[in-house]
Amino acid sequence: LANDAGASEGERDNALRMAHATLAKHNLTIAMAEEAGANPEKRDRMTAESRNQPWARSVAHAVGKLMFCRYFFSSCDKAGKITHNFVGREGNARTAAEMSEFVISSIMKEANCAWKKQADPGPWWTSFCKGAADQVRMRCDELRAAAEAVDKPASSGTSLVLASFYKTENEANEKFLADKLGISLTRPTVRTKRAGDGYASGKNFGNGISLNRQVGVAAQSRRLS
Repeated sequence: LANDAGASEGERDNALRMAHATLAKHNLTIAMAEEAGANPEKRDRMTAESRNQPWARSVAHAVGKLMFCRYFFSSCDKAGKITHNFVGREGNARTAAEMSEFVISSIMKEANCAWKKQADPGPWWTSFCKGAADQVRMRCDELRAAAEAVDKPASSGTSLVLASFYKTENEANEKFLADKLGISLTRPTVRTKRAGDGYASGKNFGNGISLNRQVGVAAQSRRLS
């Protein structure tokens, strides 16, 4: 439903929230099994590449947080490219890498289709991408905030448990970064200029990008809401 072009905005949003709830449920199940003595799921780093631009890093960071991962970017041996790194449980990190790649490429593809029609195409393209990235980040933040909300817990107490799970996953990811990768991360603030028709158009597009990305789906079957 999140990928159904004929669905209403409310239906797509509800489907997106259900997809995140399913991801959270399976992560909680794994965590509970590990506490009972089963082998823990491997923690790893997965990567994706994109253009080296702040808005793309913003998208990757937002997706990583939503998927229980710690994000950082690093240099790439390809000119004009950057490597997005996601540290977390192997399944989560892989999902975050594929989803961020899908969302970033979707934004760029849409911008490329529309920029030639603009009177000032260069600035419009960048403004569009920034608007789409901001909207995606806002949607990811809303989903995570809803999941972590402790003042309105679900009847089963899932919200309370999930808030704790985000915290323990973040701590485990930080430990993996320090112990396995020898990396200590800073938290830079990136400020971008937001103005123009391109930004508004980008926000509208970003609101319809499906975040219900499935790992392993063939490229030709990828669709936007």
